[in-house]
Amino acid sequence: MSTTGYAYVPDGFLSLGVEQFFGENLRLCYEIWEEEKFPILLLEISFRILT
Repeated sequence: MSTTGYAYVPDGFLSLGVEQFFGENLRLCYEIWEEEKFPILLLEISFRILT
């Protein structure tokens, strides 16, 4: 399966050793090729509604 054109967007992630931005300077995206560091933790929240 080709993933060309798709993006995976986790609910949260943790990357150590990268600059933090606060306030109006928050990141709109995290580009691994610019930061040169992969996140060490990805968080995806999923739930099922029981009826």
